[in-house]
Amino acid sequence: MKDLIYIIGHKNPDTDSICSAIAYSELKNKMTNTTAVPLRLGEINRETEFILNYFKVNKPGFIKTVKVQVSDLNIDKIAPVSPAISLKMAWSIMKKNNTKTLPVIDGNDKLIGIVSSSDIANIFIDVWNSDVLSKSNTSLENILDTLSAKCIYSPSGELNMKGKVVVAAMQPESSKDIFEEGDIVISGDRRDTQDMILESKASLMIITGSHGVDDDVLDKAKEYGCSIITTPYDSFTAARLILQSIPVSY
Repeated sequence: MKDLIYIIGHKNPDTDSICSAIAYSELKNKMTNTTAVPLRLGEINRETEFILNYFKVNKPGFIKTVKVQVSDLNIDKIAPVSPAISLKMAWSIMKKNNTKTLPVIDGNDKLIGIVSSSDIANIFIDVWNSDVLSKSNTSLENILDTLSAKCIYSPSGELNMKGKVVVAAMQPESSKDIFEEGDIVISGDRRDTQDMILESKASLMIITGSHGVDDDVLDKAKEYGCSIITTPYDSFTAARLILQSIPVSY
């Protein structure tokens, strides 16, 4: 398919402007692999009209302006996203579609904002509070997806988080002053640590290394209403990735 090129003179065309546009278009059509079309930005004068009529040449088509319009822009046509999706999901969509922004819409398909790659980058660069998951109302579904995790137990499928994210890297006795009700605790397979997490009434216990839990630990989780998930990642990676579960709305 040939490229389409418009040849235009100045805004108030005289004979030179009109004839040059016609002649140059003809030259481009014969010497290049393009389709050149002469146009004008204003009305022709009587002299130019006489010359065109004498040589039986049609006057160029008229356009009002050559200013760039929104319709001229090469706009990324990306499907909008829900404000509830995770930062990880938003980032994956951007990478897949090679774009730096995503439109965010509500349940009525109304635009409520734009999330950009720089927004996501700022989240990771800035110092963040350990209670950011509870502040952002992060869903269990987002955490499961971000950590490639499997849910072992959840009282209602929803999280009632009101605490902070903690990595259980210390002895259980040392954890008493750190674990608080509603916390999200990343733990390994140490049974005594798991018991301490449940007794502190954590809202979510994340078991790393794809480890499971004993039946009596599961019974205890049901007693305290603590959700349990297991992720294949190690504690460091899980702690680093869990921030990406925050919804873009935050």
